[in-house]
Amino acid sequence: VWATSISKWIATLIHTVTPPDITPPVAGTMASSAITDTTYTLTVTGASDVRGLDSAPYSFSTDDGATYSAYQTSAVYNVTGAAANTAYNTKHRVRDAAGNVTVGATVAVTTLPAFSMAMTSHAIDATDLSTYTFAAAGVGAAQADRTVVVGVQWRAATAVTLTSATIGGV
Repeated sequence: VWATSISKWIATLIHTVTPPDITPPVAGTMASSAITDTTYTLTVTGASDVRGLDSAPYSFSTDDGATYSAYQTSAVYNVTGAAANTAYNTKHRVRDAAGNVTVGATVAVTTLPAFSMAMTSHAIDATDLSTYTFAAAGVGAAQADRTVVVGVQWRAATAVTLTSATIGGV
């Protein structure tokens, strides 16, 4: 560079500075799939950043953003231990290489009702019985949110009164 004030050439160092990345990434779209009574899967597609995403860019929330999972490399998150027949507001966040974070839109997920089983047992007997036992008609382990329904049907020439039904001692 010519310095006119001293009429000399002066050596200068030219340094190009790249401005810091302050632009957040594009969150992409999250969808739910494989919904059961206690599990579901969340998958993010289309997340991106002009300067690149972090090496572990994805984090997920099942409580509307109150808490998030640790950041992970996979865009797929498998939720386990959910409550049956329950609505969850899920979210995801995406982080770029500079640490900028964008939170995606809320996706509502409702788990399926708890396990349901239909079973038919029958007995044909020409004699009148005051007691009949159906053996080996298990309904699984006890659960507080399960209802067991018993139906009894019979054909008789005269009216019959059912006074009780006992299920597993209950």
